[in-house]
Amino acid sequence: MRFLSTLPLVCGLLLIRFVELSAQDENDSKFVKPQLVGKYDDLLKLIKNSKAKIVFLNVWSIGCSPCMAEMPVLVNAAGVQYKENPDVAFIALCLGDEKAKPKANLEVCEKIVQKKAVPYPTLLWAGSLDELRKHFDIQATPYNAILTTDGQLLGELELPSDPQRAAAALTASIEKALLKAGGAKADAEHSSK
Repeated sequence: MRFLSTLPLVCGLLLIRFVELSAQDENDSKFVKPQLVGKYDDLLKLIKNSKAKIVFLNVWSIGCSPCMAEMPVLVNAAGVQYKENPDVAFIALCLGDEKAKPKANLEVCEKIVQKKAVPYPTLLWAGSLDELRKHFDIQATPYNAILTTDGQLLGELELPSDPQRAAAALTASIEKALLKAGGAKADAEHSSK
C-alpha cells in the first residue's frame, strides 16, 4: 500500500526528468558548432555567402561577463524574432584567451555556444587582433556591428545591460540598417506571415 502512495510522486519525477532531457536535447541541436578562422578574408567570405541584406556581427570574448549577459538577447533575435527573415543574418566572432592554444579555445567556445544555444555561425578568431582592428574599431568586447554582405559597415551598436532595453535597441538598429541597405521592413512583414 505504501508503494502505491508514492507512485504518483515517482511518475511525476520521471516525467520532469524526461522533459528536462528533451529540452536539453532540443537545445543541443539548436546550436551551430564553432569554426576556427584566422584571416579577415575567411570572415568576409562567410559574410558574403550570407543570402541576407545585412549581417549582425557580434564579437565576444571567452571570460567576458558582459558578452555572456547580452548573448540571450542576440540568441532570441536570431532564433525567434528574425528567424524567418531572409534579409537578416547573425554571425558571432569569438576571441579566445591569447595564452591558450587554438584547440583549447575552440573547446571552450563550443561549450559556451552550446550552453547558450547560439543558432547562428560562430567563428573562433585565431588571427592577430591587429588584423581584425584594421577592419573594425574594436576597443573592447562585446563589440557589435551591422554590415552589408560586401562587408560595408552600416553601424556599430553597444547594447544596454538591461535585456528589454537591449532587445529594443537591437531591433531599432536592425530596422534602421535594413532601410539603409534597401531591405523590407524587417520585423513587421516577416513576422506576420
